[in-house]
Amino acid sequence: LMTLFISILGLLLCSQSDGARLLLSTMDQGRSHASSLVPLVKRIEQRGNHSVHLQMTIYEKEIDLGLAVENVELFDQINPFKSDDFVKGMWSDDFTVLAQRMVLGFGLQGCRLALEHAKHRVDEIAGQQWDLAMTDSLFAVCGYGIAKKSGSPIVYMHSSDLEPAPGTMKAFGRNYGILPMNHMTGGRDDFDPSSFLDRLHSTVEWILGYYFYAVEWGAAMREVLAPLVPEFNWLDFHRNLAFTFVDMPDSLFPPAARTNDVFFHGAYCPPVKQLPQEWREFVEDPASKGTIIVAFGTYVDWSVAPVEKREAFRLALNSLSNYRIIWAYKGIEQGKEAPIQVAPHIRLVSWIPQSELLNHPKTVLIMTHGGLKSVRESICSAVPAIFMPFFAEQARNAFLVRRAGFAEMLDRHT
Repeated sequence: LMTLFISILGLLLCSQSDGARLLLSTMDQGRSHASSLVPLVKRIEQRGNHSVHLQMTIYEKEIDLGLAVENVELFDQINPFKSDDFVKGMWSDDFTVLAQRMVLGFGLQGCRLALEHAKHRVDEIAGQQWDLAMTDSLFAVCGYGIAKKSGSPIVYMHSSDLEPAPGTMKAFGRNYGILPMNHMTGGRDDFDPSSFLDRLHSTVEWILGYYFYAVEWGAAMREVLAPLVPEFNWLDFHRNLAFTFVDMPDSLFPPAARTNDVFFHGAYCPPVKQLPQEWREFVEDPASKGTIIVAFGTYVDWSVAPVEKREAFRLALNSLSNYRIIWAYKGIEQGKEAPIQVAPHIRLVSWIPQSELLNHPKTVLIMTHGGLKSVRESICSAVPAIFMPFFAEQARNAFLVRRAGFAEMLDRHT
């Protein structure tokens, strides 16, 4: 399938012997979305001698993902996605389809800032010669404008799955009323398509999500993108897409309609890299029964977690002294004393080489939030998981992998 995909991509690009230039646009400060797509675009570069350039708006220095970059730098502005209310609310509130409206607004505000403070840079990126533009399906407002203005064929990159709103806008023929809802909330952790109430829940979410994404967000984008693309039409943007790539491993999802302009690449596992020596010294301790990874993604900040929940994790992990535990603890500052007291068998760090750790033979478990990147890495490394979902489609992902038999779920409220 991957060979077939590369062949199709070659037809989309060009028949010339020299490589094509591809632009990959993601949401603001979008390392999480971008890194889930890196294995695919790296394969594209290697197989076709192509050059993939990563484009996003950044408010602080980004890590190197191994791609050429075309960033819009707004270092003197505040990242709208770093809303204090949003970060704190993760621990107490349910992320429903109504909350999606707020996050869509963050995407609009980010593009508005880019066009107010760095329009020359946005125009410069759009004015370059691109043979193909690939855009994140979520929140990449300026990326849609750049892709449209460039005049190149556009591929939609779903870093989650075929979300109900864009799936409907592209007429993929999916009945989302009988598929698990994207936002499993209120403590629920299952879905039964034979249940009328479950189908009603999914259908109401489908309708509301379509309104927010296709109608309301589309109208707002028309206004925000006017300085870059006059009369931007969100529905026409979807109608004229050349292709759709989806990062969800297709075998995890229930049976659903698909068309021949959709490619599911989520089952592709990248080559395994060796864990750096500084980490191996810790995890290969002969006294250890195995390594447990605790990693909750980019936005889950332990420094604002309710004390009783942080303490529950700390005490539980401290008790597992026969294991070596690596806890990616957002909220820790390098060079400063650790904000919580942990036992010697726990390493508290701000960042971890997650893929390399998961593929190390001593790793026995990952505790994480249920983002699709973590789901895929758990599958590729064959490491069991415990998921504690926070927002977006994470509870739905956790339900799917628990149903597949290699994960359990925790409710962060209880």
